[in-house]
Amino acid sequence: MNSQSQGYVQEIEFQIHMLDNLKKWLKFTLLVSSLGILLVYIFTNSTPLKIFGIVLFVISVILALIIGLAIYKGQKNVNLVIDELSLLKNSHYEKDQ
Repeated sequence: MNSQSQGYVQEIEFQIHMLDNLKKWLKFTLLVSSLGILLVYIFTNSTPLKIFGIVLFVISVILALIIGLAIYKGQKNVNLVIDELSLLKNSHYEKDQ
């Protein structure tokens, strides 16, 4: 494997690692949104805690949507890099024959 192909492979591995990190953050934001709903449900008589629960829920859902979009775009980018690597390998294969 030449240097350019190795660079593509390292980039793919790095991006997949970062996507895994984003998935962990997505799980965390969904957990926090669940806690926000729980606060609203439990503290129906306490207005400050109820408002805090609503704010926590809204912020965490917005963050989850942003992280979900980043995962979607990142996966598309990984697929593009993989396609580029396969084109590079095919051109080297055809050149050698």
